[in-house]
Amino acid sequence: MMKYIRYALYAAIVAISFMLFNAWQTEHPAVPVQTAAQQQNGAAPMTVTRNTNQVVQLTNQTFQSIPKNRVIDVQTDVLDMKIDTLGGNIVQASLLKYPSTLNSDKPYLLLNDEPNNLYVVQGGLTKSNTVTDNQHLAQYNASQTSFVLKPGDTKLVVTLSGTQDGMSIEKTYIFYPKNYAVDVTYDIKNNSGKSWTGNYYMQIVHDVDVQTTPEGLLTRGLHSFDGVAIYTPENKYEQFKASKLQEEPLNNNASGGWIATPQHYFLSAWVPDKEGTYHFYSQVTADNMYTVGMIGHQMTIDSGKTAQLTSKLFVGPKLAKQLDATAPLLSHTIDYGWMWFISVLLFQALAFINRFVGNWGWSIVIITLLIKLVFYKLSETSYVSMARMRTLQPKMQQLKERHKDDKEGMSKAVMGLYKTEKVNPLGGCLPILIQIPVFFALYYVLLQSVELRQAPFIFWIKDLAVKDPYYILPILMGLTMFAQQKLSPAPPDAAQAKLMLFLPVLMTIIFVNFPAGLVLYWFTNNLLSIMQQWMVTYRCEHGHYPRKKKREWKKKK
Repeated sequence: MMKYIRYALYAAIVAISFMLFNAWQTEHPAVPVQTAAQQQNGAAPMTVTRNTNQVVQLTNQTFQSIPKNRVIDVQTDVLDMKIDTLGGNIVQASLLKYPSTLNSDKPYLLLNDEPNNLYVVQGGLTKSNTVTDNQHLAQYNASQTSFVLKPGDTKLVVTLSGTQDGMSIEKTYIFYPKNYAVDVTYDIKNNSGKSWTGNYYMQIVHDVDVQTTPEGLLTRGLHSFDGVAIYTPENKYEQFKASKLQEEPLNNNASGGWIATPQHYFLSAWVPDKEGTYHFYSQVTADNMYTVGMIGHQMTIDSGKTAQLTSKLFVGPKLAKQLDATAPLLSHTIDYGWMWFISVLLFQALAFINRFVGNWGWSIVIITLLIKLVFYKLSETSYVSMARMRTLQPKMQQLKERHKDDKEGMSKAVMGLYKTEKVNPLGGCLPILIQIPVFFALYYVLLQSVELRQAPFIFWIKDLAVKDPYYILPILMGLTMFAQQKLSPAPPDAAQAKLMLFLPVLMTIIFVNFPAGLVLYWFTNNLLSIMQQWMVTYRCEHGHYPRKKKREWKKKK
């Protein structure tokens, strides 16, 4: 029986390794090659069918290089944006606190209006039924061509004035220091002499085939767009993969909510006013151009009347506090996996430690130590069981020689030995299995947290979010796994022994391209485990862990 238990444990370790590898591959799929025809095409028409059987056709403008006289520059302490006066939309957004690559002076470009690298956010008014070409885009003007948030300013207000369908419109962006959420307001006055009927829409247009700026193997193969996330008060948080959107476009209504296009570390999201009903829509064209958005309920503005529309736009990194402050559950776009509730707690603890340490690498080491302390007694139980199994090795060898031609007799003799020596063969397995969810939770924390992007540790580790450039940490991790094997009881047969010798090699190969922060955690955990296991084994061999005797209950007279 023990043999099968061992095989099951070895299979579980290998399965966990491949699960991690598959999770890595899922996070980093291969990038499809963009054809020349796709590169020449701009955004294609999009048709949205509403539940009221009303058809609203929004045709995105064919994107071309924007003339400089149409561009307004806006700069805060964290954002550098460009606004196109045709439509008043943000067509470029650079994140000033996040370099495009390690040690680069160029900030990360999130939004981009280049035809072959398209990723823009749009919002405006559209007539009901059909809108073609650029008719739904108002022509705006501003008092100046450059706006800068100065030190000490509490906000930066950028007001665009324009006309559409005979109505005067003021489109206002309000930026705040150290914040990636932007307030967007429309003040409308109908001077056309007749009633206007239409809808307010917000959408994100994205070329799925274009890869973001590579940052090493961590983001190699990572799409700049991999789907859409939405929130509605009824269904809460939902995610839709890009492949699913092709088969089943978004087509649902909700009061309030939001829509977002998450990337690995960054995010764009539209958050409308909570009042009113909005329709979620999506469209995927043949050239892999994605359009996802929300369109408000039909409204009428009578002649001489005014109206105001408000919404929020988030363009920036996935910082949990800012996301939560912007909209409900927007921080769920930080994909912490199936153990997200544990991941959130681990990240909060990691961030708390980093406030005092100031180095994310040492923070990982400290939180690994704390996790080890939490599971100390469980680990101790496991190591005591392993140590006792080691002391039985000579007797196991004698039984093997005595029953070498009788497998059934061997199994019975082994189980009898366990019973006599009061050793539980599962004692070393269960404590390890209990700790697996914590490992997976921390895995996603280290993989998904933008705070670890380009965060240095020591010496050669300049970025904890990418692989160790010299493979030193993976090799050290493999050596610690090998050392753990030497402290553990030897497998009963040669086949198991070979498998155990192969496991450190397999794990080293799998982890060689993993983020240095994750390998650092595993290496630190192994090192602490070796220290505890050696101490437990030493004390067990010297009688510090006596076997518990069964209680004998006396019958009451």
